[in-house]
Amino acid sequence: MSVAVEFSKWFGDWQTVVEPGYTFQGKVDGLSLKNYFSLNGGLGYQVTDNFMPAFILKSSTALTEDATALLEARLKLIYQVTSKIGIDFYAAKGITSSTADYSTGFSVFYDL
Repeated sequence: MSVAVEFSKWFGDWQTVVEPGYTFQGKVDGLSLKNYFSLNGGLGYQVTDNFMPAFILKSSTALTEDATALLEARLKLIYQVTSKIGIDFYAAKGITSSTADYSTGFSVFYDL
């Protein structure tokens, strides 16, 4: 179970975001899982009404006893398809040894 709160503030066409969180992993036989803190932050620029590139740093304390803290940098491209539906693409570079060297992904989201 994770608990997180996102704070954002607009400065004209610029958006800043900070998201602190905490994850409860529980116990699993054979794995040395740890509960962990996370902190994500970023800066985006609203290019058009529908498009915003953003730079995000994602971090957390170690997820297991044998791991190091996680840190990755992401370039996100956010496209708002309609007033409620958007698509988010990202490419990431890991900075610490416990983070993947490179990753990509996307999500589709619905704004309430």
